[in-house]
Amino acid sequence: MKSNPTPAISLSKLQSRTIQETSFRKLEPIDHWSGYVEVSNLNKGKFEKILQEVAKDVNIRISGWKIDDKNSDDFTYYICRHQRKKYGSVPPPEKYEEAIKKLAEKTGSKYVVENCDDKTGFRVLFGLRKGYDQASGDHDFNEVIKDLKEKEGFVNTKATILAAKPNGEIYTENAVLITGDLSKIDKIYSLADEYNQERFTIEDFSNQLNPITYSIETRHCTEPEK
Repeated sequence: MKSNPTPAISLSKLQSRTIQETSFRKLEPIDHWSGYVEVSNLNKGKFEKILQEVAKDVNIRISGWKIDDKNSDDFTYYICRHQRKKYGSVPPPEKYEEAIKKLAEKTGSKYVVENCDDKTGFRVLFGLRKGYDQASGDHDFNEVIKDLKEKEGFVNTKATILAAKPNGEIYTENAVLITGDLSKIDKIYSLADEYNQERFTIEDFSNQLNPITYSIETRHCTEPEK
């Protein structure tokens, strides 16, 4: 099953490298893969338990985000093919498709593998936590997005990062999901620097035949990839 729920955005223009080449390190890109499940009538605790089971069954770290509906038991959960080297090599797309199929089965949901044929621009999941310490608190959502206006081509959605390891560990963090045109990507770099983020990941749809995913390490990064 394939769909494209990402809001429509304008075609990409040549982007500035002025900001990107100062205090950032772009890591090796990988082939993009993403998919999602539409979950109904399932509370957060039960979903997290199922996600842990799937991560263990498939034996991969599942990295994704949850977008809540008005009813907290109805939500969309996305999986993106992405992994830091500290967790091992990035699994092939087939492993992620296996994971999303199992997640759909266990939650009684339908799964969708995203179709990038008509996507353009970028998608970034921007974490709001001040560093990695859970006790450090979050940046304010409205403060973070104050310069990312819809009229300028950005779409900002409240989200929750939700990742599970095969050993049962769960990681959660409040976040903002940002989509926009690649000509505006410098603003995301500046935002990450301003809010002392260590890294962020870009889903780049500018080449529709070969969309890619890559991470950016900022000057604040304390655990750079080797």
